[in-house]
Amino acid sequence: MRDNRERIVDDACTAWEAGNATAALVDFADDVVFSVHAPEPAASVVGCGQGKAELARRLGAYLDNIQVRYYEVLRIVVRRDGTLRSSVRFIYRHKREPFEIEGTMSHVWRFAGDKVVRFEIYYDALRMRAFYDLVADHSDRRA
Repeated sequence: MRDNRERIVDDACTAWEAGNATAALVDFADDVVFSVHAPEPAASVVGCGQGKAELARRLGAYLDNIQVRYYEVLRIVVRRDGTLRSSVRFIYRHKREPFEIEGTMSHVWRFAGDKVVRFEIYYDALRMRAFYDLVADHSDRRA
């Protein structure tokens, strides 16, 4: 039987797939702590920070350039400490350039009651950086 936290994860991922950052964050605490982990040479566009409003702003800015074409939850694991770990498969497309990237990423969700209080993303940051570099190079050549 699925608990409410698993539904929250599914709903957030469904909203993200629809390109709706506000709906994706509906069950996040106002003071949520977030981290998109990336090694230094491939620093994350969203980065790390605190606050639902700040996360919504950063995700909205990301969606200004990227269309989420596919975002499927592959697995959710509920750990003994109440933390949820999920993995998703994604396809992103740049809105102004003819490039797509697909892959998988992992999330760590920490809850207080039915609110997400900490959200972390782990992904192949070097591969994503190569995608952004390709987009930038293509844009420069057209300019």
